[in-house]
Amino acid sequence: MSTKPMHTTHQALHALSPLRFDDTACRSLRGPYGGCRACAQACPAGVLAVDARSVVLKDGCLGCGRCTAACPTGALRIDSFEAEQAGAASGPVRVDCWKAPARQEGLRVPCLGGLSAGRLLQLWGQARGRGLQLIDHGWCRQCSAGAGERHAATRALARAQECLLVAGADKDSLPRLLSEPLPASRMPAAIPEAALERKVSRRHFFRAVVAQAAEATEAARPPVNTYQAYRSRVPQERRRLLDGVGEAARAAGRPLPASLFADLRADAACDGKGVCTRICPTGALSLHDVASGARALVFDAAGCIACGCCVRACPEQALHLDAAPYAPLAPLAPSELRRWRVAECADCGAEYPDAGGEEMCMTCRTGSRLIKDACDALHGARP
Repeated sequence: MSTKPMHTTHQALHALSPLRFDDTACRSLRGPYGGCRACAQACPAGVLAVDARSVVLKDGCLGCGRCTAACPTGALRIDSFEAEQAGAASGPVRVDCWKAPARQEGLRVPCLGGLSAGRLLQLWGQARGRGLQLIDHGWCRQCSAGAGERHAATRALARAQECLLVAGADKDSLPRLLSEPLPASRMPAAIPEAALERKVSRRHFFRAVVAQAAEATEAARPPVNTYQAYRSRVPQERRRLLDGVGEAARAAGRPLPASLFADLRADAACDGKGVCTRICPTGALSLHDVASGARALVFDAAGCIACGCCVRACPEQALHLDAAPYAPLAPLAPSELRRWRVAECADCGAEYPDAGGEEMCMTCRTGSRLIKDACDALHGARP
């Protein structure tokens, strides 16, 4: 897939937590149509709060990463989950949690519930046919990070298995749980390394000072044009999903499954205001100058997570989102939904997409209409 992720800066949400946050990637913060609370709902400690203005992490973060696995846009991350890579050793790749006794072979992460379906597919691909095993010690129901589930990775694992089966992967090659029961008495109360990080230390003190200084600097910084800063980004989770499924599909001689994609259409009422492009949390929608005197609304199916924010935000109700009838042809190239002539406003001189032969841009037309309405209200409408 040719689309590359754009670099983003994840900042610490709390001085005593490994969780980091990129506010430009958060669906809820990009406008009133986001309404995403996936991270807060996934937090087993209930210390993550999200609204339309902020994401706040209170004391008590477990460092389990379940919020990062639930985030559809990659706004949250914990570096511990990204560091491990499946090596070249023989035999299946084993993934265990930090609470379990350390072994020489295999990967270890803070909590298996912090592994998303995309991350599992990435590890499955790195295993190169050797198999991927998530170790189940029977502790998740009693674990503070387990949220009462039989195993913390159950949902993500089911999603990864479903994607691979649809792509044509052999059933015996799927990532799976491997039961290796251990007595509950051997389970630490807290995730060991995360608990160690929370101890008061000189490093914590200076980390808190740096975090406060960063917050002050950020508050003094002029607002960023997030539309420009965030354009053409495909979330990491989405890329991993497409790459993992694509590898399985190629091995099986099949195309990418249509179930991974959405079909977005723009009807004639679309006038190129670009509200949808500014609200889109992944940059799957964007406005481009495509030719001399022409501008187009471009849709990148690879980046679309089918959240529907664009449909809800469109003032003209011109966008329609459905399941894709078939997968986009490889390579996954963006497509034009609408194209307009670019005109120069007779009033302010700014360029704007002209959908209907108007002489002024939308801002000037709206201002002119408001002035006329005010004059009519004061002096009475002329016959």
